Amino acid sequence: YFFIYFYPSFYLRNLSTLEDQYLSIRIDITKKKKVEQELQEAHDRLTFHLENAPLGFIEWDNNFQVKFWSKHAEEIFGWNQEEFLALQREGFRLLYEQDYPISSESLGQILSGKVENNNVQLRNYTKNGQIIWCEWFNSKLRDQEGKVTTVLSLVQNITERKNDEKKLLESQERLRRAQAIAHLGSWELNFETDTIKWSHEIFRICGLELGYDLTWEEWVSFVHSADRESVTSQMERSRKEMNDVAMEYKIVRKDGEIRFIYSEARFEFDKE
Repeated sequence: YFFIYFYPSFYLRNLSTLEDQYLSIRIDITKKKKVEQELQEAHDRLTFHLENAPLGFIEWDNNFQVKFWSKHAEEIFGWNQEEFLALQREGFRLLYEQDYPISSESLGQILSGKVENNNVQLRNYTKNGQIIWCEWFNSKLRDQEGKVTTVLSLVQNITERKNDEKKLLESQERLRRAQAIAHLGSWELNFETDTIKWSHEIFRICGLELGYDLTWEEWVSFVHSADRESVTSQMERSRKEMNDVAMEYKIVRKDGEIRFIYSEARFEFDKE
């Protein structure tokens, strides 16, 4: 089938013959219509994916007025697009006040052209008055002159993750304090990455400044020369056989003071 566009028709009269004539112009616009149809189908597919993506999608103009607000954005914040547009007209801002500087810096990078996209973690308000943590992934669209016309944002609610991170930090701080009180240090050696982590108290035990770049080899060098061979051989055998080990030995601190150490090492295994 074909698409035909009819221009306005005209009736003309031949004055010499007095015959009426009909003038009409027709243009085949099939190719144009097919392009429009393909664009509409692409738009429909994109909209479908955005509406069914696990993240919310928000489209802003260059004044940060909402142009599009997906269903998942509504699920995250509680407002539908019409409700939020009405709030924006009243001057409402989605962002928690204390995070204004972080948001301004992030969006300034996008609008100034410093970056094409970025991501930032911010606190936002919801319709029911809650303050939630969100992670925003922002990018931009430009016109032919290079001017930013649209900012595109993907957003996800990370409140649960942030709460878990806070609990973990609090737990680590409690452990640090308990180790300091008991003068008990700990370390973790990752066999896959060959990296080691030392607790704060380990540095105090060795007489080192907190944050000192302590390697495993240097830690072994603190072991008293009379005990070093025994300690290294027990650790090597324990690592080879994957057996827990407990030892008593002496170390020589950075300031020369000798201290007696009781140490236990235990292995942790993954699911495999």
